[in-house]
Amino acid sequence: MKLIFLLLLMALPLIFILLILFAFIKNKKIGFSLLFLFFIGLVFYIYNSYYILQPGQSVKIHIGKANEALDPRTELYLVKKDTNELLLTGQKIWTLRDSDLWYDVEEQRISYSKVNEDREIVKEYVDNIFSNDLYISEKGLIARYKGENVFYVTSSEPFDITLTNVGNEPVTFTAHVVYR
Repeated sequence: MKLIFLLLLMALPLIFILLILFAFIKNKKIGFSLLFLFFIGLVFYIYNSYYILQPGQSVKIHIGKANEALDPRTELYLVKKDTNELLLTGQKIWTLRDSDLWYDVEEQRISYSKVNEDREIVKEYVDNIFSNDLYISEKGLIARYKGENVFYVTSSEPFDITLTNVGNEPVTFTAHVVYR
């Protein structure tokens, strides 16, 4: 599924560029108009999802309420370009897609649920080690990984997530919210 999405994501700009080239051949005015729209869309996308935060700087990302689908999910895609520390605040419990871990900021605990031999759900705790890629601080969740993580941020009410650079060097990342 993820591979198909990535292939479509790569194919759409290529198809649009081919359309622009075809439009240039047929009519230069239309070709320039399409090229202008492509450029504006690209600048808008980059401006709204690419961040460089200096030490102490923060950015707020607004999370709207979940849609009224049968199984609504809201996801925050966070792609970090470096391993500098980024503080995530705005939720009491953070969960990752494709992970069983729950990062509980209020209780300062990392836990996961598993089914034991008697088919009962048992909650087990994991050490909150500060050398991990994700760990809990007094203020929120600290992310120091390089790469992509998808956080579940589904809520029945709108709220804001604040991303703050708590390190000594600039943090570079992209972030966007997807409503499913």
